[in-house]
Amino acid sequence: MQSGHAALLGALRREAAAAAAGRRASAEAERLLGLLRQRDMDAQRAKMILRLKEDRIARLQARRTQRARWAGATR
Repeated sequence: MQSGHAALLGALRREAAAAAAGRRASAEAERLLGLLRQRDMDAQRAKMILRLKEDRIARLQARRTQRARWAGATR
């Protein structure tokens, strides 16, 4: 009877340890998914910043070209 009780306790401990390991793995997976989402958001933000800077450069270049044409026309 004693060995059956010890075997049952051992099985319960192993089951509890496996469940805890499963919870840790699940939490780690969620953490990694959060990091991936954050990386994607950062990449989108960087693309938007780059696009806005490129748009601003294009506007400044167009304005400079327009001023150069206007200056040439007034001479």
